Amino acid sequence: MTPSGGTAGLKVFATLICENVAPFVERNTNLAGVPLAANGDFKIDDVLSPPPPLPSSCATSVLLIRNTGNLNWFAAGIQKFD
Repeated sequence: MTPSGGTAGLKVFATLICENVAPFVERNTNLAGVPLAANGDFKIDDVLSPPPPLPSSCATSVLLIRNTGNLNWFAAGIQKFD
């Protein structure tokens, strides 16, 4: 069955940024991305490039979910501190 609806044909990838000030290093999964399901679900099973080593501290990390079409981000995850 072919997906339909607003997500048909859309692909996403992830970007991890550890730095809290510029210059930022974008550590990306495969830029070809993974397809969104018709309901918007997706699963990324990949590694970051450039590969680790990550900075000694990644305490202010942000994980962005980005559209492969225009590279804009539409979701972000940040670490929760207790």
